Order: sequence, then structure tokens, then C-alpha cells
Amino acid sequence: MRSDHVISIDGRNIPVLHNIKSSEKKIAIVSHGFLSSKESSTGTMIAELMQKNGCAALLFDFPAHGQSAYPDSLRVEKCIDDLEACEKFVRAMAPNAEVCYFGSSFGAYITLLYIAQRPHSGKKAVLRSAAVNMPQLWDKPTEEEEALIEKQGWYPYDEGFSEPIRIYREFIDAMNKNDVYQCYKEGMADIEMVHGICDDVVDISSARKFSQTYGVPLIEIADDGHRLSTQEGLQAVCDAVKRLFLS
Repeated sequence: MRSDHVISIDGRNIPVLHNIKSSEKKIAIVSHGFLSSKESSTGTMIAELMQKNGCAALLFDFPAHGQSAYPDSLRVEKCIDDLEACEKFVRAMAPNAEVCYFGSSFGAYITLLYIAQRPHSGKKAVLRSAAVNMPQLWDKPTEEEEALIEKQGWYPYDEGFSEPIRIYREFIDAMNKNDVYQCYKEGMADIEMVHGICDDVVDISSARKFSQTYGVPLIEIADDGHRLSTQEGLQAVCDAVKRLFLS
């Protein structure tokens, strides 16, 4: 994988990893989950799978994640902007390639908003542990967090396995205004979902609702959670990518 950067719509450097040679027929753009990064094991797995099949992938960091140098820029709109910028980069590098989208959790939410709201060339998406109900997942700020927002404009969000991320009120407000069910329409993309039945972050019922509402195939993995880290879960993700992107 090669380290590079993409220039965002507002001039930021978006850190990316990619294995594009420009001759590939298909390229997957991988969007990571919240508090994750482009170096996630899932992203690496997808990039290797694409490369083994003569294709490629581009992985990028959302604002305030990974190697992003913009801790103040985490906004839903900017995340969508950055996915758009990455697609333009891919199209410039490999103009004849078919673009596909892979999104994990929060990245799946952004991917769906992107497909629904922006011009795009890709028609296929694999969604892993998709946070299709992202607005409902976010807890209302506590009194202490509200006080910090009033004082400095943000509060630190920390789940214990990464550096705390600055959460601004604009980020929360934008999530409440960007409900997938209000903008996504059936047939906008060919989608497959993979979700763990034991997911304690995004309940399987949310994935089932999206699947039933939009006629999207849902692969349910028993005894697996949000990370889909069992052998069965990992294989199911790879199989979905093979069916949708590589067949």
C-alpha cells in the first residue's frame, strides 16, 4: 500500500493508503468506522482481497481520525466531502475503473448519505455493521459535556481505545438532520450488508429494518458482534465483496 494524500473540497490534506496502478478495472473506496482509521484490519483485508483479484482499493482517514491533522473538522458534511474528494482522486488515477464503496459502521452511514446526496459513479456498496440508525445511536450530551461545549465549543469523546475526539455541537446537529431513511431511496445502489447478531453497538434489528425497507440482502452472523472478528464474520465480509465487486 502506498501512502498519499487527497486534497479535500476545503483544502485539507486527507491521508490515504492505496494500491492503485491505474490499470485496474475495479477500485473500492473504503470508509472506516468511528474512532477507527484507514489502518484498520478490515480495510487492509479488503485492499489485499481486491489486489489479489487484479483490482485495487483506496483507504482514507475521516477528519479527526487516524493521521488527520484536523481535530476541529469532524462534521458529517466534511466526511461526505472527503469521500467525494477520494472518488475524484480515484477517477483521475484510473478513469476506466469501476468505483465501488465499502463502509464499516459510521463509514457505512456516510457512504449511504454520499450515495443519496452527491453525484457519484459507483453503483455497488458492501456495508459492514452499518450504523444505518446513526442519529439514534448518539447519546444526548451530559450536563458536564454541555458545559464544555458552552465553554470551549466541544467535548472529548473517548471509548478507551483511541485518542479522544472533539465532538462539536455542529456534528451532533448534522447527524440529527441526516437520517438515512429520509434521503436514501431503494435502487440507488446495489448493496449487501453483513451484520453480527450479537452486535451491541448497532442492534441487528436496525440492520433488519434497513434490509426489509430497501430490499437489501443481509448476511447475519451468529455469535459475532460489531467488529465481525470471527472467522465466519470475516469470511462473510470477503464473500460479499467477491460477489458484489469481483464477480
